[in-house]
Amino acid sequence: MDQNQWDLFVKRTLSPTFQEKNARFRAMRVKQDHIHTMSQRGYARLTHIMEKTTQGDTKITRSQVWIEGHKKKNGKPITQAAGEKMKQIQECPTKSQNTTNIADDAISLVFGKEARGTVCGMGFGVTPSKFGAYVQQNSTVKQLQDMVHNLQQEMQEMKSMFLQSMRQQNQQEQSNLKNVSCGDICANSKCKLLNWSVDGLVVAKGRIASTDPNTKVHHIVLGRSCWKVWVDKVLVEKVDLIRPNDEMQFLDDAIGSTAAWLSKFVVLCD
Repeated sequence: MDQNQWDLFVKRTLSPTFQEKNARFRAMRVKQDHIHTMSQRGYARLTHIMEKTTQGDTKITRSQVWIEGHKKKNGKPITQAAGEKMKQIQECPTKSQNTTNIADDAISLVFGKEARGTVCGMGFGVTPSKFGAYVQQNSTVKQLQDMVHNLQQEMQEMKSMFLQSMRQQNQQEQSNLKNVSCGDICANSKCKLLNWSVDGLVVAKGRIASTDPNTKVHHIVLGRSCWKVWVDKVLVEKVDLIRPNDEMQFLDDAIGSTAAWLSKFVVLCD
């Protein structure tokens, strides 16, 4: 610093305007009974760390963050004034310590009304209006999450009820049907065909054409394990035939014609 700059500095420092401003700030500093600190991590990062180390869904309040931010590494308050404030916060009602409403929480009870455009214990740039919008947004998100969770539970319950109803209906149908392996079977008796790869699934409706094992179906002897049936209506598409050929691959291809079907998967209708 050269002599000219030094002279200007001394002149400005000794000016009445500077002295008045200096006295005003000294008076303001005397009124401060605790120093401002946000810990080395800052309030936002400190809050995030506290939420990660806290068990359950307990919400970290700004009272807890302020207390943690004004402690030394050994857990003691950074100043005697800060320790007194911590004690006052901890002596506040439990409801005020656990609430996220900055208007009536422990910090507001101890420190009084917030300075204009600031929120104690929330870090740089946070204002009451921004914090209110943040709390409202979090509340809306929580409500939507609860709604989605409830809908998922209802869908799961409806799915279980539907599957149970289908099983009961299938059992009822099975109880109303008679297996063709029992007793004498008359020609043209109405029957239902069950899927030979999925137990209990009715895939088609038809009529008994023949139970004679020597009968031929599409030039092939029926045999003792199969029965010859007329296929009148197919309920499930793309079900493989037991004996496919060049013209018929699926049960759909046999509508209005005959096909071989395993006798244990053919049931008579009442």
